[in-house]
Amino acid sequence: MSFLWTDFVVALGLAFVLEGVAYILMPDQMRRLHALVLSSENEKLRLAGIGGLLFGFVMIWVGRF
Repeated sequence: MSFLWTDFVVALGLAFVLEGVAYILMPDQMRRLHALVLSSENEKLRLAGIGGLLFGFVMIWVGRF
C-alpha cells in the first residue's frame, strides 16, 4: 500500500473507533442525536456537513504542517 492509502485507512479506522466509543459511552444520547438528524431539514444537514468538512480540512492542515 502506498503512503497515502495507508494514511487513509488509518484515518478511517480512527473514525470508526471514535464513533464506536461514542456508542459505548453514551448510547441514549446517540439515539437522540439520530432522531434529531432524521427530523432536521436537508439544508441544515448540508450546512452542518460543509462545516464538518471545513473543520476536518483545517485539522488535517494544522496536523500536517
